Amino acid sequence: IYWKKIYLFFFISSKSETIRYYFEQSIGVDIVVYIAFSFLIIAETQTGIKASIKVKNKRFRSRPFGRMFFKLFTYTTLLFVLNSFSARIKTPELLGFEVNPFQWLYYVVFAGIIFQLVISWLENLSVLGYSEAKGLLGVVLRKYNKWFEFDGTKNAENE
Repeated sequence: IYWKKIYLFFFISSKSETIRYYFEQSIGVDIVVYIAFSFLIIAETQTGIKASIKVKNKRFRSRPFGRMFFKLFTYTTLLFVLNSFSARIKTPELLGFEVNPFQWLYYVVFAGIIFQLVISWLENLSVLGYSEAKGLLGVVLRKYNKWFEFDGTKNAENE
């Protein structure tokens, strides 16, 4: 019995490390980050469904779940493509620094996706009546609308 437990431990450990290595090499993020990213998409979808039911009094439909999986697949594919370019295309060095525009693009796109998901999640929570979410949303929009158009209005004067 003792050897079976050791074997099971090493089997599970090796499989989890294989999955972890796959995510780090192909998508460019640790599996814990990817789980958090997936949770954010799920939470945004769930609160969006609840907000839609509250505001529009619509009945529940399963279509948003299909869109959630499509969104997760699309974002994962985009991150995979950008990470592949970033990791596997040899870029020149300039003054001793590697100039890799694909690495920069990968991080900008990933951060943009996360910002947009967080803002959408906060918007949904504020519709559901969470006043803290509305306050956080206001702070984020005031701070980041200088560079991005999260709410459709870009205002460089906004502080």
